[in-house]
Amino acid sequence: MLDLIIINGVCFIDGRLNKTDIGVQNGKISIIGDLSKENSHEKIDAKNLIVLPGCMDTQVHFREPGSTSAEDLHTGSKAAIAGGITSVFEMPNTNPPTANMKEFNNKLNLAKDRMYSNYAFYFGATPDNSTELSKLKGLDGCCGVKLFAGSSTGNLLVDKEEDIEKVFQNTSKIVAVHSEDEEIINLRKKLIENGNVHTHPVWRNEECAMSSTRRIVRIAKRLNKKAHILHVTTKEEVDFLSQNKGNITFEITPQHLTIYAPDCYDKLGTFAQMNPPLRDKSHYDRLWYAVRNNYTGKIYDRILKAGFEIIAAKLKKMSKSEANEFYSIHSEKPFYNDLTDFMSSGHSMVLALKKDNAVSEWRKTIGSTNPLEADEGTIRKDFATSLSENAVHGSDSDENAIKEINFFFSGTELI
Repeated sequence: MLDLIIINGVCFIDGRLNKTDIGVQNGKISIIGDLSKENSHEKIDAKNLIVLPGCMDTQVHFREPGSTSAEDLHTGSKAAIAGGITSVFEMPNTNPPTANMKEFNNKLNLAKDRMYSNYAFYFGATPDNSTELSKLKGLDGCCGVKLFAGSSTGNLLVDKEEDIEKVFQNTSKIVAVHSEDEEIINLRKKLIENGNVHTHPVWRNEECAMSSTRRIVRIAKRLNKKAHILHVTTKEEVDFLSQNKGNITFEITPQHLTIYAPDCYDKLGTFAQMNPPLRDKSHYDRLWYAVRNNYTGKIYDRILKAGFEIIAAKLKKMSKSEANEFYSIHSEKPFYNDLTDFMSSGHSMVLALKKDNAVSEWRKTIGSTNPLEADEGTIRKDFATSLSENAVHGSDSDENAIKEINFFFSGTELI
């Protein structure tokens, strides 16, 4: 007999929403499927509801110690549970900051028997606590190191390159980075107009974020360390980070996927002010592209593992007329309009690939045009959702490959 059965719920499984039942035993999901004939000690009817596992929020600010009038570990975790968040990673920019073992242990003691959710804490990096950082390996309750490369709330700031290097060198933990360039922040302060919140993203502009992110990736790669770029806000960072996988990860926050400038500042005023800022719709669209196309990095890795060399790459949003021209060979086919509508509906990652017998090798790698007929282990079998949305395009001859490469790239863009 199962401990719990959740019936009639809708679950997100294998990329699709499916109505199914869930069986729980000893606190863990033990079976998913039709459980109408199974018995259990408890049963929950989730009709018209979506059933999710407990979610994780990897960046919370509960402000304890120091600002408990705003929130504390008890109330913050209680609110998290109410919203379906069962695990949290809490940030170190409290007062005093969680940047030494004394304050880290103090935070663990404050959390004990007071937090409703599972929890872990970030250890704050400073220019002079490298000795402390070297002791974090295996430390219970520590999820990583938080580095503020640009000033924000709190008094933690590590903005000099030599100090950033020391942080990465002296820790075995992942380093989560608030990635803004402090020098650019200070140089552009003169652009702030008092009372005009619209100047906030002008002050902390795209290059402020991108300059810092380039530096963090360069340092992390050279030292073979793991870096996680927090709250990415620019289309430039999305494009750059999509080509720098491996030990580099990044995240996008819900507000940057929900509202954008200038509307957010018109409607919300300073309530929309945050670091890094909310930006215009072109950035908003690219952030959504990154979320919706989370297979891009996996396909990119598959291409490299198959032995292809990438000699050119760009993120491109085709217009309807460009899609019509590119796929003109299919203009008489019944799927032509659906295909060109889809291909002009968002951004595509366009690659020029090099390998011996590249066309035939690529066709083997991607599989049949219809993903239902594709061989196991091919890109379309693993990532395509339908005949018209089949994940990747592949030239069918050397002649067409040359035409298609020239359609997207000039000769100077090819490596």
